[in-house]
Amino acid sequence: MKTTNNLFLPVCIQLDYSLITSCLLVEVVIQLLNRNPLLFFCLPFWALRGKTYFQDKVFGTCLIDISVLPFRKKILDSFKGHNEYGVDIYLVSTSNKKITQYISGRLGIFTDSIVATNNHLLLKKIKERFPEGFVYVGGRSNEIGLIENAAVCYLVEPNASVLYQAKKFGNIETVFKRRADKIKIFFEIVHIKKIWLSFLSFLSLYFVPVFKSVYISYL
Repeated sequence: MKTTNNLFLPVCIQLDYSLITSCLLVEVVIQLLNRNPLLFFCLPFWALRGKTYFQDKVFGTCLIDISVLPFRKKILDSFKGHNEYGVDIYLVSTSNKKITQYISGRLGIFTDSIVATNNHLLLKKIKERFPEGFVYVGGRSNEIGLIENAAVCYLVEPNASVLYQAKKFGNIETVFKRRADKIKIFFEIVHIKKIWLSFLSFLSLYFVPVFKSVYISYL
């Protein structure tokens, strides 16, 4: 729990599923296909060459627009004023380093960003940088190591298993729970389906005229 000794510890906010409601890679793919639906056919070939190659191609091809990312307003609002009291806030991620740095720089509340290829290495980097301890904001099952090692933890919409394990560590300050808001859920579903709408738009734009011309030629 929070004490006088850790009030000014650096805060590490996880990007995927905590600062934003989904995964950065998914969001960038959606933006990529919205701009160029033809790239839909490139995705399987990029994926066949491995996860690293796929991510490098996706992040390297799309210039991300952070204004449409699904940020959690309650997370931003909760930590926005910490800088005024001398608390450093870091955006941490296992996603693309360049884009993570770009997001942390644009939002204006982050001191810097810390990026690693997986959460095990991310924890190692954080502990090396902040040997006196850190505050962690996250809540996914693959972040248990980060949650356990944090002096204070803010859990973001954890599932029952994560919450059960985190309670054993005795460092939970706040749990940001998911509200059963049907309207919000509806718009989240619509957001996820943007990728399919982009693809359908591509089909109607390029293939329908072709099919129509072929059909007319056989009349």
